[in-house]
Amino acid sequence: MELELAANLPPEQVAPSIARARILSRRLMADVRCSVTAMQADLAQWDTLLHEATQNIPGLQVHLELPPGLPSPPPAQAAALLRFVQEIVTNTVKHAQARQLWVKVEVGPDGWQISAHDDGHVAWPPLPGNGLRGLQERYAELGGQFAYAPGPRGGLQLSVHLPIHT
Repeated sequence: MELELAANLPPEQVAPSIARARILSRRLMADVRCSVTAMQADLAQWDTLLHEATQNIPGLQVHLELPPGLPSPPPAQAAALLRFVQEIVTNTVKHAQARQLWVKVEVGPDGWQISAHDDGHVAWPPLPGNGLRGLQERYAELGGQFAYAPGPRGGLQLSVHLPIHT
């Protein structure tokens, strides 16, 4: 706003608006840095966030399997993987009419893998809407892979793989 104001002022009156814009810009950058630092600290405990995202879901029992001593991925990957789990839970409740959901997180030398399947009902093949297309695009942009197939218990099986980036 200050810069818009400055653009409409005579040259001799611009300096105060530009000074205020610089101050506001510095304050906003400081806020962004604090937010990013807080987010990174939260994602460092991403196994806790995974548990929180999968527990106490009305009408759905989620079975989360994490390997012992699971390390935290880099922040961007941790956020993407956590978002994947959140989307699985949300879409299972919304579309699958499932009562059980199994989510397994693994890490190996080639990357991070999350797979999930439910006991719901899905017409096969599902019509890829914005959700499935969005997942494929998101993980492709991160150098990963997203796949879905009929699940072993009648529902849908989903998986995502992200290579390890440091």
